[in-house]
Amino acid sequence: MKRTTLLTTTLLITAIVLPLSTQAKGWQVLPITKAGYKTNTAIAIVGGAMQAKDDNQDVFSPMGLEVSINCPLLKAPNHTIRQRISYLQSDKNGFKTQAFELNPHHMYKVAPKVTAGFGPSVGYTKVKNSSGHDGIFTFGIGASGRYDLPNNMFLGAEARYVKAQKFEIAGKKTGFDNARALVKFGYQF
Repeated sequence: MKRTTLLTTTLLITAIVLPLSTQAKGWQVLPITKAGYKTNTAIAIVGGAMQAKDDNQDVFSPMGLEVSINCPLLKAPNHTIRQRISYLQSDKNGFKTQAFELNPHHMYKVAPKVTAGFGPSVGYTKVKNSSGHDGIFTFGIGASGRYDLPNNMFLGAEARYVKAQKFEIAGKKTGFDNARALVKFGYQF
């Protein structure tokens, strides 16, 4: 319960403060409409470990793809907001998940080839086993880092906590809150 309250409070503060902060000097609204906007599109293969916080405490091995661009809605004066769209799937003993998520992260340069950041996530996850299936909405918060390699390639890592709706399969209601540690290998166009 304390994690849920902390997560909800953090997301609400972000939702309130971020629009107000756009009035600060240097922020741009809809930079996509301005000359010089570049998407800096990147694509990455993602994999890692995910521990469910339900009764079983199962550990899953999600794998998937992530596409990211510079945010077309807001441009910060001193850092970059990266809009990330990810697809992750996992299969543990016949319990399958497919997660589609939007994860905007505020990324700060901490060294010439290293950026680190944080941000919220919202998504939709399909869960399925031999007894049935359901779809659930999710939200969370995470922190990430990236190391740029030669030839536009990069390595990344992310830790995220995700809160999910309860779902029902075969008359049994359960949850799928989870904590994740992910690694990424990608290419920036």
